[in-house]
Amino acid sequence: MGATDGQIFWKIIVPLTKGSVLSSAVLSFVLCLGFYVTPTILGGGRTVMIAEYITVLIQQSLDWSSASIYSILLVATLLCCAALLKLLGKVAAR
Repeated sequence: MGATDGQIFWKIIVPLTKGSVLSSAVLSFVLCLGFYVTPTILGGGRTVMIAEYITVLIQQSLDWSSASIYSILLVATLLCCAALLKLLGKVAAR
């Protein structure tokens, strides 16, 4: 009733879709963390992703301690993202 398109978008559309957008972003993030074949093929080996770097540390360098640290950081990042998504989901449900 007299609201501009911007007001409608920010006050109605964004709150209604916030949970879906956040869930999609987290799922995409988690899925992308595990891929190391596709970036290797597309990037020609010039860009090293963290999953690929962990694999190199284990298989070629036999540097288990560094690989463990990076793996723990990767899991911690995923857990933080999951906790953030859960927290934002509770806020969006209100």
